[in-house]
Amino acid sequence: MALQLPPNADLTKIPAGEPPSGVTSNFAHPNGSLQPAVIGVGAMMLVFSIASVILATAKRVRALIASDWTRLAGLILTIGYSICIFLISDNAIHQWDIPLSYYNTPRSVKLLYAQNVILGPCIFFSKLSILLLFLELFQLNKTTRWFIYGAIILDVLTYWPSIPMTSYFCAPHAGQPWDLAAYGNCANNSIWGVIQGSLAVVLDIYIFILPLPTVWHLQMGTRTKVAFTTVFATAFFGIVASAIALVKRGEIYAGKTADFNWLVYQTFICIMVENGAALIVSSMPTASAQAKVVVRGSRKYWSSYLSSKKSSQHSKIPSHAKLPSYQGWSAHSVEPSKEDHDDIEFQRLKPPNKTFLADSSTHSRSIEEV
Repeated sequence: MALQLPPNADLTKIPAGEPPSGVTSNFAHPNGSLQPAVIGVGAMMLVFSIASVILATAKRVRALIASDWTRLAGLILTIGYSICIFLISDNAIHQWDIPLSYYNTPRSVKLLYAQNVILGPCIFFSKLSILLLFLELFQLNKTTRWFIYGAIILDVLTYWPSIPMTSYFCAPHAGQPWDLAAYGNCANNSIWGVIQGSLAVVLDIYIFILPLPTVWHLQMGTRTKVAFTTVFATAFFGIVASAIALVKRGEIYAGKTADFNWLVYQTFICIMVENGAALIVSSMPTASAQAKVVVRGSRKYWSSYLSSKKSSQHSKIPSHAKLPSYQGWSAHSVEPSKEDHDDIEFQRLKPPNKTFLADSSTHSRSIEEV
């Protein structure tokens, strides 16, 4: 971003971008803002991610395995990334409604740099936890394992180079301040955004397809099929977000619009959805089992509570009073529901803490839970 400014220019009165024809810059009351969308979508994905990770790790908090550690690392970095985005979301407006002075403050430039540095490791750990989960969850043949190892290498190549690239282009060099010049130089890093976005889409599709051959060989009940469908639907949602982010990064690099800032915050929204989806997908297999325990425990508590209250009310009835009788009914005569039958059948397929999945080489058909 080459800036040609007159000497001693007042940056508080110069717009950061040229407005389109018929539009006037308005620093006091900007026309349109993405801040509600940024905070709303980011907070929603953060809540779902935190809840999923807590449910997934609560059951074995004293015996965490590799996928748990990477999932927790991804969550911590996701919280840090989201905080950075929330802190600069007041600037989620059109480029021509932003004074150049905003980019000349150390706080703004440092926060933009921080979110760029955190982004790579943040998504790396979130997607790594899915790949490690495949290794832990499925009984795989040697070929499939090598495909997973290849995906892990692609994950490294996609996200870790962003740290040196961002540090070189978006941070001031020795002796230079965090100012407008440092921010302007960061635009030269937009080509890496396109490369990283392209690799991210390839990796997401790769991870999506990887478990399909194994899952197709499973024998499972209706409830289990619904659970797997939910996982894949969430993963597909992440792929769509990743693809949209790639399109926005391409538009930023091509420079086809003067509204650079608007595109940047649209990209931020897509990235938060993509990363949140990865954390939720990696948590679902164990989080769903723990959620069932919590729900059943809650039902049991409220059932016991209501029964005790009912007993208490009955105890207040005078001894000479007659209670109504209901012929032909007893609690023991109630038949189990279809849902109960499905759950019993699933438990037969799923021994405690073990769920055997099909090895495609032997076509064995059993289920295994981490």
